[in-house]
Amino acid sequence: MDVARHRLAALMELNEALETASPFAILGIAAFAVFEVFDGAFGQWQCHIYGAKSLIDCHCRNLAELEQLSESVTGLTEIVARLIWFDTMGTIVRGTTGLIFEDWHRQILNESFFRIVGCPADTFDAFVSVAKGDVCSDPLGACFQAMGQLLKMGPASSDWERCANMNRCAVVLAVLAKVDDEAPISSRDPTVLSAVDSICRLISAIPPSSPFFIHMATPVYLAGINATTTQHCEIVRRYWLGCNSAGVPRYPDGLLRCEEQWRLRGLE
Repeated sequence: MDVARHRLAALMELNEALETASPFAILGIAAFAVFEVFDGAFGQWQCHIYGAKSLIDCHCRNLAELEQLSESVTGLTEIVARLIWFDTMGTIVRGTTGLIFEDWHRQILNESFFRIVGCPADTFDAFVSVAKGDVCSDPLGACFQAMGQLLKMGPASSDWERCANMNRCAVVLAVLAKVDDEAPISSRDPTVLSAVDSICRLISAIPPSSPFFIHMATPVYLAGINATTTQHCEIVRRYWLGCNSAGVPRYPDGLLRCEEQWRLRGLE
């Protein structure tokens, strides 16, 4: 009931802001984007992202104008950064190409943001390349980029480092899913298996109480749909169940989508 009241109140404020074409409406749209991410179909987050970008376009045509608007709308930069993250991760999850936000929008992302989500800046750039369709136009270059991510993996002594390594492995899975390889699919299997093994080890090392736990959904999902053993399935299942451990459902169908793949592979 409390969640419903908060949504109703936010919707009323949003309607008022939209009627006046207020830049503050972006904040309202962003709030519903967050609801959609946590409550809706996993990865299908385009609706409110499109809405927020349309409002941004009404007020900002370039980075300088966005930064100027951010001076009067507190928190705007952080919210737009989060929407850019959802835009990119949603595209990776769906396995589609084409991003809603443009390159100049992504220039607002800074080291502080990447520290929050547990993803190195160069790793996010690799996700963006996949989401923009660069794998199809330059598959060899994409494979080198993925290899570079693996080479940057090192010993992880903190949750941030573990989450960063997890995202680096996820880039590999995202690239391999797009590569139009003339060789048999089996030639990629060892690399996929290694990436999934690594992600699963890292999932097991990060508790649900970690601030990075909620941001791990994309690499966990990629590991889940590429799982080849029942142990992989159990680790991925524990993650999705952990997302609901606080009593507030988050990513409610993430597990269901993974389980569909497991049944097809005879893992269920």
